[in-house]
Amino acid sequence: MTNIAKTLSAIFHPIAIPLYCAILMYVATALPHSNDIYTDLAFFALVILFTVVVPVVSIWYRYRKGKITDITLPDRRERHPIYLISLNSAIVGLYSIYLLLGMYLYVTFFTFALFAFAAVTIINTKWKISAHSCGMGILCGFVVIMSFLHINIVFWSVVTLLIAGSVMTSRCILGAHSLGQTVAGFFLGLGLSLIPSVLLWMQL
Repeated sequence: MTNIAKTLSAIFHPIAIPLYCAILMYVATALPHSNDIYTDLAFFALVILFTVVVPVVSIWYRYRKGKITDITLPDRRERHPIYLISLNSAIVGLYSIYLLLGMYLYVTFFTFALFAFAAVTIINTKWKISAHSCGMGILCGFVVIMSFLHINIVFWSVVTLLIAGSVMTSRCILGAHSLGQTVAGFFLGLGLSLIPSVLLWMQL
């Protein structure tokens, strides 16, 4: 059970959420049919570079320099520099996507998602709220905004909620967070990520 929990925690690490959302947007909506292959490749290259590669390299570099004791970052004090690097990298990535490709719906959504991760960074200075759970809330919120692109919202809501429940349970099993910390993280991510959807609905 512990090995399964570790695997789920690794696969659904918070830094991978923007990439999973991008994949979901292409798999579950008609968006790929509206863009050329070069736009698609550029989009995924930017997402991977700024939201996956930069944070992973930062973690590896600080680990090699002895700035962090464990690459899983169990000590919340060691997470703050990584969170700040990841946030700044994501901001640059979103701006690049907006400037070069448009992708307004994705950019708008993750602007609010970044507010959620920024809140996690601040809260973690005093309390160990779950960033994994925040990421799961954002993933579930992304399904809602994808309803504007005619996603099968019932199917994908069930899928993402099952994943979210599994990841949150894994964090508790591993002793990384309490139930309250995981629930708080989930609703923080979900709440802020639903704001763009609400704003769009108000304009319809």
